[in-house]
Amino acid sequence: MMKLSIKDIGFDGEGVGRVDDKVCFVRFALLGEKVEARTYQINAKFVKAKLINIIQASDKRIQPPCPYFAKCGGCDFQHLGYQDELSIKKEILLRQLKKLGLDISIKVNASPKEFFYRNKVKMFSTEDGLAFHSAFDNSLVKIKKCLIASQQINKTVELLSQFLQKHNLLGKTEFVEIKEIDKTIVINLFVKQALNADFNDFIKDFDCKIYIFQTENKQPRFIVGSDSCCRYAPNSFQQVNDDVAALLYQKVCSFAQNKTIANCYSGAGILSKMLLESGAKKVFGLELGQSEHNDAQSLKKQCKLSSMQNIQGDCAHTLPTIKDKVDLIVVDPPRAGCSKRVVQSINDSSAAELVYISCNHASFARDIGRLNNFQLDQIELFDMFPKTANFEIFAHLHRI
Repeated sequence: MMKLSIKDIGFDGEGVGRVDDKVCFVRFALLGEKVEARTYQINAKFVKAKLINIIQASDKRIQPPCPYFAKCGGCDFQHLGYQDELSIKKEILLRQLKKLGLDISIKVNASPKEFFYRNKVKMFSTEDGLAFHSAFDNSLVKIKKCLIASQQINKTVELLSQFLQKHNLLGKTEFVEIKEIDKTIVINLFVKQALNADFNDFIKDFDCKIYIFQTENKQPRFIVGSDSCCRYAPNSFQQVNDDVAALLYQKVCSFAQNKTIANCYSGAGILSKMLLESGAKKVFGLELGQSEHNDAQSLKKQCKLSSMQNIQGDCAHTLPTIKDKVDLIVVDPPRAGCSKRVVQSINDSSAAELVYISCNHASFARDIGRLNNFQLDQIELFDMFPKTANFEIFAHLHRI
């Protein structure tokens, strides 16, 4: 056990102090607090410690509304008011920009919902139900209700957990992904062996559309649903906060008018469709994933989007193949950011403008530093993930 003063906030929102001349990160500790903590990870450069006791609390600390907070690893900021949480996120992003020598104002867009916003969860099987990972290790925390998951997701978790337990299927299920899309529930069961159970009894308790898949050896297979065809691939990407996603995409689409756009990492084509609806002349959707590309093709056919062209492949290779003059490039990469080859393809393109969407401030800052032919002129923070240390970034750059 050690005592330390929290003098700073880390890039993941944790409290930062010093012990034995090493930086010490204490998750759930706040700036200005004096705490007791116990080391659980030692590195050559830093120490990670678990908060045990608060000797002197910050005047910004509040009582967390969730009984699982600091046990379950899903949330970082339930012990802090929302405006203070947003201030920390803004400061984290400002620090990343200052490392690049950038001094630019940041607009912060709060989430309309602090709680019950999340439309996707991943849960793991225990002997008596479904659970989340612990905050500090790979142990599991069984919960009755998640305060950041949507009400429909919570209902689904409860009923699914009961069903799997009743039919002795928990031992055959490794983990479960549950999504809520357009008032439709999509469940993907990742299994060790094919499940032998009749899920028709399970889905009859739902007053919305529901579809169930099982994935064995990385291959998803449709089991049962409200009808025989589900238009949502179980592994397709979606933003987890519908309200904030709408605000973010509205911002992106404000740059679409009369432009030919290359939409990199375009997924199932939702943003490509929105860009066309916002006045884009033509949109090229570039996506590596085959199932996502197939979804985008289905969307194009269903909505008769003749000005949308979906190209399957790595953006680094497909972007240079576009023969039309591209006015605007939109990129929304995974957390790892853009590869060096993708960044080079963007630098080498003829596009006058670039919109970069990111859920990782570290990879975002790295890529902005590599985009030598572009200059950052506008940046906004969209709080896609309230109560966690994560957030979404919107950036507009112009060619120099």
